[in-house]
Amino acid sequence: MSSAHLPSSAASGGTAVLFLVFNRPDATAQVFAAIRAARPPRLYVAADGPRPGRPDDSRNCARVREIALAVDWPCQVHTLLRESNLGCRRAVEEGIDWFFAAEEDGIVLEDDCLPTASFFPFCEELLQRFRSEHRVFSIAGSNFQDGQLRGEASYYFSKHFHCWGWASWRRAWHAYRAEGEPSSAALASGLRHFADGSILFSPYWQQIRRLCQAHVVDSWAYQVSLSCMACGGTPAERLHVIPQHNLVANLGFGQDATNTTELGENPAAASASIDLPLRHPGRMQRDATADRHTDRLHFGIAWLPYLRRQVALSFPVLDKIWKRYWSTHP
Repeated sequence: MSSAHLPSSAASGGTAVLFLVFNRPDATAQVFAAIRAARPPRLYVAADGPRPGRPDDSRNCARVREIALAVDWPCQVHTLLRESNLGCRRAVEEGIDWFFAAEEDGIVLEDDCLPTASFFPFCEELLQRFRSEHRVFSIAGSNFQDGQLRGEASYYFSKHFHCWGWASWRRAWHAYRAEGEPSSAALASGLRHFADGSILFSPYWQQIRRLCQAHVVDSWAYQVSLSCMACGGTPAERLHVIPQHNLVANLGFGQDATNTTELGENPAAASASIDLPLRHPGRMQRDATADRHTDRLHFGIAWLPYLRRQVALSFPVLDKIWKRYWSTHP
């Protein structure tokens, strides 16, 4: 049975943080230290349970919970502690549901997403600024532009949802959850709208959808991305705020990760601060050039990764052999 403690009403003042944790004590300790330095007035800790047959999980999950609940500043603490394992997608989705049932808006951090100090005021200011702007779905902490600046403002608008440290509103999350899986026609239309001239963009995201449906990939974030993509070119089109500098370092990238196992350099290995007060763009318009860069270098929308994923879909045994070979031949 899960342990869930909800407040009767959210306290006013300051931005709440949802901390999603599982079984990584070292990463959890680093991220908790950043949360502790920010001193949010309300902290929600959602912890997935240990996997069956994994005694190391029981030990690590217990240690993670000790770390994540060691709050020593004035703060309301709320917990959702699972005794059994729900898996990545379900545990995260239900944790976010629980968070936004109590909060109108807030910051979401997973246990391997290490934010800089400026990530918190960045999110807080923009949560207020775009509270009633339904075109804005999320505020990201991640930037994958390799140091290239996109305009003079502190951030730009993108078609891409980034889950490595982000913030949003109840109105956005509830709209996504109410929609369910997008229809094939809606997704195809939205992908054409967001393709930005790439012949591989639509096949890539259709491929991701099939991987999720086949349970080859257990990712809640891909489901959010697909839902947002399906709204492209409609009155309900969604945009995402991206900071000019990467504000969150990903600690969980690599072969042992759940979903970030592709070979190559960590695109969020380093982070930086952003200058305050923020400089705002003159208009709300998506930066297609930045999005094309993210398509190629972060999502790997190119021929070789595309063919690799086709192998994973059509010949899962060959995909396992491929992964085993490259894990021993870096």
